[in-house]
Amino acid sequence: MQLSRQAQYAIRTALDLALHPQGRRADIAARQGIPPSLMARVIAALSRTGLVRTYRGVGGGVRLARRPEAVTLGEVVAAVEGPLAINLCVYWGDCPCRQPCPVRAVFARTEGAVARELAVTVGDLARQWREIREPRSSRIERPAIRRTIHMKGGKRT
Repeated sequence: MQLSRQAQYAIRTALDLALHPQGRRADIAARQGIPPSLMARVIAALSRTGLVRTYRGVGGGVRLARRPEAVTLGEVVAAVEGPLAINLCVYWGDCPCRQPCPVRAVFARTEGAVARELAVTVGDLARQWREIREPRSSRIERPAIRRTIHMKGGKRT
């Protein structure tokens, strides 16, 4: 099992849009190393499924249709790959194998585990990306503000 190159590009596009709320296709392609010829297909697939919106004109470009925290990695992958189906026998009502089938049960559990992992949101991934790119040691630490209250004869001074 392997994600297609188009699915990988769709993931990188969604992550880029979470980090840069609006972008032009050419800018996203350049930042993410996506060939411009494939960028149009990726944007079209994400747009068809309602994950991104495209805008024409001078201020045009591409943006996520929902908040990054409301878009899952599974939705992005499904936009270009179709629904997750490790083995179609999990869905078939007319599987020729004798039921209950232990193989079918394994695939059903595997598919469930993958679906749970793909439930991570693009917003979560963007936050993790920022944390990786901006280590704690380089973050600006603001000193805690301390307020000292001086008391004199039971009254504040």
